[in-house]
Amino acid sequence: MAFYPEFELAGLFGLGQDPADDILSARAMIHLLECVIAVNEDYLEVYPRTPLLLGSGVVYRFDPKSDRFRNIRAILETMSADCDGLVCFRVAELRRKFGIAARPLFTRRVQYSQSEGRWKQRFHILTGLPNGTTEDTSKLLGM
Repeated sequence: MAFYPEFELAGLFGLGQDPADDILSARAMIHLLECVIAVNEDYLEVYPRTPLLLGSGVVYRFDPKSDRFRNIRAILETMSADCDGLVCFRVAELRRKFGIAARPLFTRRVQYSQSEGRWKQRFHILTGLPNGTTEDTSKLLGM
């Protein structure tokens, strides 16, 4: 059984026209990621024998519905996820299993889509480590 909540976040994730909206968009993205991470941490508490992500056989797979956030159970059912799912899994396991204060980070790229005739933005989610380095979990899993 799955639960598919929907959120309408009006005015966010624009294309950089308003600096205040950019700040709100960045904060909203982190809040959404942290929500999934919290769900994943609870899952790992209840299921402590969950395999470690990097040795589990899970692979990176682009999700055209890039606004869909998936938890550990959903990822293990399909053995694949895009960058946000992989990072939410990885950050939760680093925190819960190893006590490492990891966090989600993201990059944003705006580009013009000639096929669609409009500007689009893409996000890429990374795992931030306490020493200031980042791990591109998606690349480690086949991106």
